[in-house]
Amino acid sequence: MKKKDIVIAVSLAIMVIAISSALYAGGIIIITPPYKVRDLAKNFLRYSYNPWNGKLTSYALNVVSAIIWDYRGLDTVLETAVLYSAVIGITVLFRGIVEIRGLKHRGLSLLVKMPSRIVIPLIIAVGISLAVHGHLTPGGGFQAGAVATVTPALIITIFSIEALYVLKLRIQKLFLMRTIAFIGILMISISLFLYSLMSLTNAYVLQNMIREHSNISMPHWFIDVPLAGSVFLYNILEFFTVFAGLTYVFIVYSMRRKEVENMWEEVETYE
Repeated sequence: MKKKDIVIAVSLAIMVIAISSALYAGGIIIITPPYKVRDLAKNFLRYSYNPWNGKLTSYALNVVSAIIWDYRGLDTVLETAVLYSAVIGITVLFRGIVEIRGLKHRGLSLLVKMPSRIVIPLIIAVGISLAVHGHLTPGGGFQAGAVATVTPALIITIFSIEALYVLKLRIQKLFLMRTIAFIGILMISISLFLYSLMSLTNAYVLQNMIREHSNISMPHWFIDVPLAGSVFLYNILEFFTVFAGLTYVFIVYSMRRKEVENMWEEVETYE
């Protein structure tokens, strides 16, 4: 083991012991949240689905989804923007890359491929279900997109990246899908506000249901099933955003040597 590694390990150990000792001895002041925070949490639980008072509910049986997309929607939109920015960064680093069809590929054995043909559609079905029912049961757009992204990861590992090209999953299409879905999230977040400007009424950015001084809302019922308005739409769009973005990253990181060499040739020519 190198001396540098030993120094780093010892330093980290000393830091952990020092912080732990300070916390135990009360040397670091920990600010406890006010008691009213608990009341706020109770209200989230109480009013997440409260059809008896349309001004205090999001019509979402899944409290987590209601909090993410309704009570603190702006924070979630910004988190989505961070992930989108990360994909843009990877796009810039791998600019000029072009998928090459027809390169030799073998994949894993037939024993692995056959059961995978059964499992992969089930994974996609689970992902779609998590997105569609995210406002009713545990799940949501991000979880659904992450689950569905297991599919291209398995395809690349078991069948090779060439199989994704056959399925028309190209990086240009994935980036376009992600862009459209993200724009859709932004448009829904301001849709009621724009409508209020045209109809000379009052509404808010990221508004979902009826609020004080605003009597317009997103649709909250689908026949006899709670729809949760924008929460449902956000989950669907977030599903496509996460799936397209992560699949894009998997494809770029799985590029074969010939494709990467061509990329660098394109970059050097451009520069």
